[in-house]
Amino acid sequence: MLRVNLIENEKNDFQQHLEKQLPGFNRRVNAPFPYWHYFKLPSDYALENSLTIIKEKINEFVGSARQHLVTKKDKDNIQPANFLEAILLSKDEDGSVFSDEEIQGNIYNILMAGEDTTAHTLSWALYFMSEHREIQIKMQQEADLVLGQQNIPPDWSSIEKLIYIEAVANETLRLKGAAPLLFLEANIDVELDGLLIPKETLIMLINRHGALQEKNFCDAHQFNPDRWLNVKSNNCIHNNNAFLPFGGGPRSCPGRNLSMVEMKMALAMVCKNFTVSRVDNDAPVREVFSFTMMPDSLKVKFEKRKPH
Repeated sequence: MLRVNLIENEKNDFQQHLEKQLPGFNRRVNAPFPYWHYFKLPSDYALENSLTIIKEKINEFVGSARQHLVTKKDKDNIQPANFLEAILLSKDEDGSVFSDEEIQGNIYNILMAGEDTTAHTLSWALYFMSEHREIQIKMQQEADLVLGQQNIPPDWSSIEKLIYIEAVANETLRLKGAAPLLFLEANIDVELDGLLIPKETLIMLINRHGALQEKNFCDAHQFNPDRWLNVKSNNCIHNNNAFLPFGGGPRSCPGRNLSMVEMKMALAMVCKNFTVSRVDNDAPVREVFSFTMMPDSLKVKFEKRKPH
């Protein structure tokens, strides 16, 4: 199997080409008109060149995965080892499979969706931890209890026990979701709450708005992870239908569960080993939108905790 280690090799050429995509999309989304159909700036050439290289690399991934599947003996009962193999093995009821273009598009979406969103959410979680010392202490206590002598969650069952840390992740997503906008298109004529939306109408969904309304969450603008614990018995408004950091319905983000596992693991590791605090900075922490929402001027320091 072809493997690319982008975590330990940040200067990898493929990684650098991925990093050009979302800022490039953001420029085009916010452009007053689609000028690139008529003329191109240097940034547009750089964006399209990177996209070509990414597609070539994706084709390498696909080719390697197909070759790996060919080597398996029992081809009628192959268990996919990863997302790409699952796509390659998928068939409709009539036996049809995904086209090369569809496979390439799905892999590209996974690469883009998982590139910055989880990292930005973790950054905001560190911000809230540094702002709310009492919450960080609770997270550390849970990490100490669940992880024991381990520095990271050793298995799946330990990840499932990180209940309070999961609540912190959910509350971070509610207030500072990395994808506050969803761009959609109506497939058919549809009426929503008395409003007719014709087929092919482009829609921009501001999916954070509902989560910040008092009618959906008590003290909606307050960072309070406890609201996610014992939801039915806390006598406080908690409308999960207004919580849409991953979208909703059949087209909700397929990486939701993976993202939550990654966040819980990372936060547990941080809480087990470090205490996080803000570094004094004249510039206030603010949100910057570059297709995803990220914190700007956020500086924190990690102090090593004594063994527990």
